[in-house]
Amino acid sequence: MHLSEDTPEGGDPTKSKVDASFIPEEDSSFVMPKVPNWAFQRYMVEFKRGGTKYDPFDDKNPLQPESEADDRRHVRGQLFSYADLIFKYQHRTAHFMLLVNGFMFRIMRWDRSGVIVSEATEYAATIEHTRGLLQLLYGLSRMDPVQAGLDPTATRLSQGSCGWLRMLSLSFNNVLDLKADKLVQDHTSKAAIETVLRTYRAATVPTSPLFASGELPTDPRQLFAHPASSSNTARNSSQSMRSPCPPTFTYIRELFKESLDRKVGYVLTVKKRDYLVGSAIYAAMGPIGRGARGYVALEWDSQRFVFLKDTWRPHYVGVGIEGETLKILNDAHIPCVPTLVCHEDLEKQVTLTSQHSPKTNTKRPAALPTRSLPQRRGSRSTAARRSNASG
Repeated sequence: MHLSEDTPEGGDPTKSKVDASFIPEEDSSFVMPKVPNWAFQRYMVEFKRGGTKYDPFDDKNPLQPESEADDRRHVRGQLFSYADLIFKYQHRTAHFMLLVNGFMFRIMRWDRSGVIVSEATEYAATIEHTRGLLQLLYGLSRMDPVQAGLDPTATRLSQGSCGWLRMLSLSFNNVLDLKADKLVQDHTSKAAIETVLRTYRAATVPTSPLFASGELPTDPRQLFAHPASSSNTARNSSQSMRSPCPPTFTYIRELFKESLDRKVGYVLTVKKRDYLVGSAIYAAMGPIGRGARGYVALEWDSQRFVFLKDTWRPHYVGVGIEGETLKILNDAHIPCVPTLVCHEDLEKQVTLTSQHSPKTNTKRPAALPTRSLPQRRGSRSTAARRSNASG
């Protein structure tokens, strides 16, 4: 258990500092002392001093003082913001949170449809209740990553992988990049402009020649072969870190560099294509809802930058998928619309909270219309950035 009750994480504009969290031992080398480490938490723990006023889910007494109701709303908002940060910095389908309020505890499971909360249990009242808390902690420790709510379609890159090192190398300035807001003033040649725009007009571009030459592996998860080795693979791997990718706009490369500040990279797969991302450059506020996040992603096959949108969508009958709408607009040659590269519904990712009524342990009746408590499905789409100049 990692304590972080006093110090917020650097770069977090919310200055949030959850009391404690459980972090897997394999991530211990990444952990910064005394700060929340939002990107590496597996489970979260918040401590309160006890009493109804600090239990955000205890509304049994309708005649409570207004100050107590305000305190509960404050704690509820606090937990809400903590869950939001976990979903922002990690690729999650769900998140478990433990609230210890004096001698009482509750376990919460958050997903994009809401939160499921257990009854408050006084763990110090009886041996049986104490055993219940210990069994809960043991059960959390035994969950595999998928059961714990980590997204199985997102693979975190090792610091020694070719994908992560390639991302770092491509975050540096390229003399061939264009300043999108100064194309006319800089008298950039028309050929240079067309070279960049051609990359973003096309839904697909040829596979990078770095793969045919053996300078890059087809799998970005592969560990980097150190150049001190005498093998050809090692020499090629070292060369690939210096090989340029297609030129882009300066603002895109700058955003990509900023996304690597937390030193965490992931491989997201869309239609069997690998896309390498750092932190989101945009994230919708709140843990409940569509949870849209936008990334500047490195498309591994082409070695170009694209914009990747990762979101959850209400599972309504008759409501179209965003990627399909983009394709219709592209086929109709509508200007100033992102060029769709590919999109995919993550069929196995469906929220669980929406399958329960607000009453504890009561399943939602099968006859209840889906529209009243919509399930949400994971959805991921990739679009090349298209500037207005490309038409």
